[in-house]
Amino acid sequence: MAAAKGVTIAQTDFPLYTVRFVGDRHFLAAGGGGAAKTGVPNALELFELKYENNGVTARKVTHYETATRAAMNCAVASHEKQFALAVGLEGSCRLYTLRYKVITPKVGNEALEGLRKRKGNLTMSTDHKMASKMIGFEIEPGEEVVTDQAKDGAFQKAVKFTKDFLHLVTAGADGYVRIWKNPSLEKVLEIKAHTDEVDDFDISPDGSRIVSVSKDGHSYVWDFKDGQKVHELVWRTDNLYRPRNCRYGIVKNKDKAYHLFTSHIPCVRDKRSHCYVVKWDTEKHTPSKIVSMGQEMLSALAISDNGIYLGTGTISGNVSVYIAFNLQRLYHIPEVHRIFVTGLEFMPDTSTARTVTGDFDFTLLSISADNQVKLHQQEKQVLYSPLWGILGCFIVVFLIFWVVSALGL
Repeated sequence: MAAAKGVTIAQTDFPLYTVRFVGDRHFLAAGGGGAAKTGVPNALELFELKYENNGVTARKVTHYETATRAAMNCAVASHEKQFALAVGLEGSCRLYTLRYKVITPKVGNEALEGLRKRKGNLTMSTDHKMASKMIGFEIEPGEEVVTDQAKDGAFQKAVKFTKDFLHLVTAGADGYVRIWKNPSLEKVLEIKAHTDEVDDFDISPDGSRIVSVSKDGHSYVWDFKDGQKVHELVWRTDNLYRPRNCRYGIVKNKDKAYHLFTSHIPCVRDKRSHCYVVKWDTEKHTPSKIVSMGQEMLSALAISDNGIYLGTGTISGNVSVYIAFNLQRLYHIPEVHRIFVTGLEFMPDTSTARTVTGDFDFTLLSISADNQVKLHQQEKQVLYSPLWGILGCFIVVFLIFWVVSALGL
């Protein structure tokens, strides 16, 4: 199977703002037109990935509308054979429970549980009936809580579950980072993190730290237990750049080690301005590597769950993937979307996922306000150890001496 390079695998009737994998073979894409009565829905849609016709396809299996509020951000966590979903709806966060459900489309029925299929493409044979069965989801709404209290446009900007599933963390336009009990949504801790909107935050793999970045130009690391500031991440002091996104990533085969990355964009854009990604030493909280991402404004950042790959998206629709260790670019597709990239999500690094999408270095989804979900893959890189080259030289020298000896020269 050939690698997909920016292939459209799904399209919705609304602009997309958030994407998350749900297990190893499904993903959720959500967004909407907001409160304006334009006829553009506000919805969550779930898709099942399958390998068909020598490629990966995505079939919509569930459609769920969120009334007058668009889903702008979300988090998914697996728990006890079902999934918990947290969705940012304006200044609030709503919890949902997702449960697997087998869906069998009816012959001649164009829509079932939000799935649209053309009439007449199913037959009454047993084989076709089995082939048409899909795994969808029942969506059960749960608790909702106000997570942002900005006086002028309350807006939750990001949400994440903790790894132990005990807490939910949110941040938004009022500059606060808040920690809530899951699933009761009882507030545990409130951190006055910034003087302006929190653009993004992340939780360290060991659950001990929270990193936050803001429009106020600052990036901070916080202690998860007491909310005390651990350190400020200072890259430059000239106020020409501000942080945009942040991500922690594991270090493969090192249990207690992890990386931290922040993206930075110019406060005032001009022809000479570049955007940057900074890799941080998480013990000293100093930059260990700074790499220019070019002049296109960064709009999205993601890291693979194995910590190997870092993905970026731009406002002009570019998608790139870098090796996290050295920030060397591995993959780049310019203007794969018609407008800014709003979200990126790497597929889980599991054997089950690879049976669906193929054995590639990575599989990445990108979304945009152009209503499209794109698939990005990279063929496995063939790496040779220098020892093989040295061994090859020894073999060549040995063969030369053997030939000389055999010929009596």
